[in-house]
Amino acid sequence: MLRFICFLTLFCGLLSFNFISDSDSLLAMQNNIPSNKKNSLLNKQKKSPNEIKKINVKKIQSNNIPSNKKNNLLNKQKKSPNEIKKINVKKIQSNNIINKNDDKQTSNKIIKNIEVIGDSIWPKESVISISKISIGNYYTDDVTNNAIQKLYSTGHYNRINILFLDGIVKIELIENPVLAQVSIEGNNEIISRVIYETIKSKPLDTYKKDIVLQDAVTISNLYKSRGYLMTNVTPKIIKLDKNRVNLIFVVNESPKMKINSIQFVGNNAFSSSKLKDIIISRQYAWYILSPVDFFDQARLEGDKIMLRNFYMKNGYIDFKITNIVTEISPDQNGSVITFILDEGKHYDCGSISVNSEIKNIDLLPLENIISDYKFKLNKSKNSNFNEDDIENLKEKIKKEVENQGYAFVNIDRINKKDKNDNVLNTEFIVLNQTPYYINRINIDGNVRTKDEVIRREIRLSEGDPFSREILDYSKMRIDNLDYFSEVKLKVSQASSKNSYLINLNDINYKNDDILSYNLDKNIEINSFSDKNVENIKNKNDDYLKDKVDIDITVQEKGTGTAGINMGYSVKDGLTFGISTRERNIIGTGKEIGVELQCGPRSRIIGFNITDPYFMNKNMILGFDISTSSYKNFVGGTDNDDNYIYNLNFDDNNISRKNYIIDKNSSGINIGYHLNDKLLHRVGYSISLDHIQKSDSQLSPFITSQPDKTLSSVIHNTLIYNTIDNNANPKKGYKISISQSISGIGGNNKYIRNTISGSYHLSIDSNQKFVFSLSAKAGVIHGYDNNSIRIDDSYMMGMYDICGFSVTGIGPRDKNTGDALGAKKYYSGRADITFPIGLPKEIDIKGALFIEAGDSHGIDIPKNSVGLSKSMVFDDKYLRTSIGFGFIWESPLGKIGIDFGKVIRSKNYDQKDNPRISFGYGIY
Repeated sequence: MLRFICFLTLFCGLLSFNFISDSDSLLAMQNNIPSNKKNSLLNKQKKSPNEIKKINVKKIQSNNIPSNKKNNLLNKQKKSPNEIKKINVKKIQSNNIINKNDDKQTSNKIIKNIEVIGDSIWPKESVISISKISIGNYYTDDVTNNAIQKLYSTGHYNRINILFLDGIVKIELIENPVLAQVSIEGNNEIISRVIYETIKSKPLDTYKKDIVLQDAVTISNLYKSRGYLMTNVTPKIIKLDKNRVNLIFVVNESPKMKINSIQFVGNNAFSSSKLKDIIISRQYAWYILSPVDFFDQARLEGDKIMLRNFYMKNGYIDFKITNIVTEISPDQNGSVITFILDEGKHYDCGSISVNSEIKNIDLLPLENIISDYKFKLNKSKNSNFNEDDIENLKEKIKKEVENQGYAFVNIDRINKKDKNDNVLNTEFIVLNQTPYYINRINIDGNVRTKDEVIRREIRLSEGDPFSREILDYSKMRIDNLDYFSEVKLKVSQASSKNSYLINLNDINYKNDDILSYNLDKNIEINSFSDKNVENIKNKNDDYLKDKVDIDITVQEKGTGTAGINMGYSVKDGLTFGISTRERNIIGTGKEIGVELQCGPRSRIIGFNITDPYFMNKNMILGFDISTSSYKNFVGGTDNDDNYIYNLNFDDNNISRKNYIIDKNSSGINIGYHLNDKLLHRVGYSISLDHIQKSDSQLSPFITSQPDKTLSSVIHNTLIYNTIDNNANPKKGYKISISQSISGIGGNNKYIRNTISGSYHLSIDSNQKFVFSLSAKAGVIHGYDNNSIRIDDSYMMGMYDICGFSVTGIGPRDKNTGDALGAKKYYSGRADITFPIGLPKEIDIKGALFIEAGDSHGIDIPKNSVGLSKSMVFDDKYLRTSIGFGFIWESPLGKIGIDFGKVIRSKNYDQKDNPRISFGYGIY
């Protein structure tokens, strides 16, 4: 019974809640119904308490009535269709009353006008456009929020308020000030221009507090990155009229922070002292002036790279730097840098193998590359896994695969760790690819040089299999022309989108339809309206899928030279020359030169021309003709067997003597390539020489020379050259062997043999430091009872060993001091060239060198009386000098200045001031 009462109470509560909800709905509807109708409607809905009670009782009783009686009761409550229709009509009328009220309220929220209040750099129309508020639209809170957000996003406003009243939207704006000027104060260590480039605040921008604070942090970080760790930056605002302000960043610079200590944590394999030698940064020492012992953030980044490379070279492939901690010492006078390391596990180099997904590739050259590396590794007794070596090995394998015709090959590398044996095995996989062939070779940038001049240096042709090695070699040949300041290569997939010209001879026409075309030739679709053109495009793309285009871009430079050639020495005086030479006549590759030189000792007029591809064949043809007059001044004095020659000729205490050699000559030579590196040249020259001996005080060795000599000479030269760039060599070597035989006609008979060579090697990865060795030697001897004339002998001096005069080395007359020339000579030079830190545009290099050499041996002139070798200084003695110099690739040509110090010499040798030469000027 108690349970039934509780249930009955709960049920009545639910019914009361539903009734109240219905009453609330009715009350909500009443707000939109007119008062007269509202009262009548409420009167109808009002029920007496007894009626309400009866209804509730009925509902409660119905829950306990059997189903058959309940149905009868429900039927009694059913209304007729007419009654239902009347009720629905009343509901519709009530809804119409509500909608008319809604329309009246909504019409009050339509935007009728927009006003902009406050100053703005933009006109009213622009502000309204940015806000996206439009007349005629309904005004809502979302409209306000979106407008405020969009206006704030411009960054020009400090405060924005939007009001809506009686259909009018009022946009109230308070604008940010404009930066009239942005300046830096207190900056002595970093120039203002550098700071301006790092900050965002600029004159005429709007003032934004967050940006200004961010700029202050940026300036502070800039100082910290350069070692000024305690520097503070404070922004200062000065208000001006017309809503403008001046912004000043006040910098309070601190002293540059020294590195008091460098520490390492986690280094078990290598000592801290060893790691300190690896990095660039150094601890401060008062006795060493160095910029690397001050804190520098950029240098720390370099230190990280150096440490990683070091560990990776020594088998620690999992090495990483977990953190770099920089602390300021308590006295704030220095910093302590701590590198926190995670060395990881050490690995030795295990097996190295190569496999290919390309079936037709020749694996033997790839395996040989690996075998060579393993051999060197075993020989060095260093089994560490070296990341750099493995990457270089990968590049060599890739290059070899490219040489087999696979232009865009990818080499995958898989490292397999064997943690039990601490070994890292490496497998290279050549990913699958079809071989590529040359489709087109395009040349661009050659404004003056003709295409064929460049193409004849390329050792690849359209249709050939692609080869990276041959392509690189072709680039080297183009570089060696020395016509271009820059040569770039680009290899790309061939496509019909590129310029492939349709050859009309390759297309058959019938009734204006394209029927067929020849795919064996390059085809380009230009502008055909025929529907078959698209088919040709598709087929052309299919044809080009295994083809590559090679784009060669060059930048022309001056190949003509015209200017002066000057030299000066105290003994020889001033020499002055005017010359012109063009190495690329009107872009044909032919060379022509004219020379005119005069001075106290010589006069030369010469002309030469060379065609490197005579008759479009791989053949060199050259011709030259010249006339010269050489005056040899000699003079000397005896002072305890110490002779001083060629001094100031105005000195009355020194005798002056001279003889003149006049020479008229011409020659022709032909050269041809036996292969790309081996050149053979043969030539013939004829020369008529006349010696004028006007002074009786000349050496008898000179006066006994024949007055006139006709020399008919055959020349033979063999040159082997692997140098990468003849103008600026960085690697490779060159060997030249030549022989000259005089006597095929004429009255001068001799055989001359000469050999020379040079070797160049870059000793850094950037090829900035180049080590070079060069040497030359020669011997000449007469035949058929002929002695060697002084003019045909070897005169050694300044241009062989720096610090000596032009003819300062070799046999010399003991009495007169005249240089007599030698039958044999040799010389050598070792040098290293390097950048000296100047801008690339200036292009001045430094050089350190050592030079050595000797010349000796003379012939006693035939039919001479009273002459002997005892009258001549002639010793086999090695002369040496050391020095430094500068090489400038100037707009006027290459200029070299060398300063030498003689280390070894004989007392009769002639020394001179440093050799200074001003080369040709390029126009």
